[in-house]
Amino acid sequence: MSVFSNIEKNRIIHQGKYFFLIKDGYPVSPGHILIISNKEKLDYFELDKNTHRHPAGINLLLIE
Repeated sequence: MSVFSNIEKNRIIHQGKYFFLIKDGYPVSPGHILIISNKEKLDYFELDKNTHRHPAGINLLLIE
């Protein structure tokens, strides 16, 4: 079970078909966002082809 399995709904700033986005709790730079798969996977390489091709939030949001 991942630390991302129990993200509080109020932390999600965008929910998509394959991913959801949250502001990083410990950002390395202002506006840093985490893009998290809706399906729990060991790593990026376990994602299927459709998920790899998805824009994953790019151009979906403008963060202040």
